[in-house]
Amino acid sequence: MTANLLFLCIGFGVSLAIGQILFKAAALAIDPAGGAFLSPALFAAVSIYGCSTVVWIFILTKLPLNVAYPFSLLGSGLVPILAYFFLGEVITVKMMVGLVMVLGGLLVIYAT
Repeated sequence: MTANLLFLCIGFGVSLAIGQILFKAAALAIDPAGGAFLSPALFAAVSIYGCSTVVWIFILTKLPLNVAYPFSLLGSGLVPILAYFFLGEVITVKMMVGLVMVLGGLLVIYAT
């Protein structure tokens, strides 16, 4: 895998996590009058996911799915960490151990 493709794969995983934080921020901003669809956080989240989809399709033209897909786990590993810092959500020790295992798994897959 070239450095450029690695960068794109990491960027894809990070963008998934950022998009999820923005979706949560949009959900927290929902008002009963239906103003959520005017939320800047929702617009940003959908935009990031749209751009991520284009990047993902490009990645899949260059890499096999079984090589590229584990980078989506990067997003899953980063969401709880970002939620802690930006949304004040709690990370338990058990969750942190799981996150380290997921991110460590990426290293095992790609360190060779």
